Amino acid sequence: MKIKILFAENDEFEQEFGVRRLKECGFNVSLVEDGQKAWDEYQKGCYDVLLLDGDIPKMRGEEVMRLVRETGDDIAIVMYSGLPDYSLLNEGVDECIDKGTRNSQEVEWRIKTAFRRSQERKEMNRLKTPKTEKRKTFWDRFKRNS
Repeated sequence: MKIKILFAENDEFEQEFGVRRLKECGFNVSLVEDGQKAWDEYQKGCYDVLLLDGDIPKMRGEEVMRLVRETGDDIAIVMYSGLPDYSLLNEGVDECIDKGTRNSQEVEWRIKTAFRRSQERKEMNRLKTPKTEKRKTFWDRFKRNS
């Protein structure tokens, strides 16, 4: 399964470099250049990971993250910033990547780790969800009618 990433970045160099590097890592990448487009594209619901620049126009990456978390979605969110704000790890971000990181393996590892965490959260939430009433067997129906 190829992980689908929505990459929100407004800097042209980072767009080109980032998309090329992500594709070399085996990811399927879609690019948007501002936070509003990231939010609109996210709502279509076809991504596994949001890779958000912290300082994008129209809506900062942090604002997009908060809107996504308010929906209750456990999608993986990775902040990609020149000055990563690691305090966001306590607010809904799964990973932070410094734009200065040139090690593609580290970037790949951090994104895959974030994706795995989101999958684990989804599974935990699924297990916490109350089960619907169990299906009655023949004998359960028989006992009730007696």
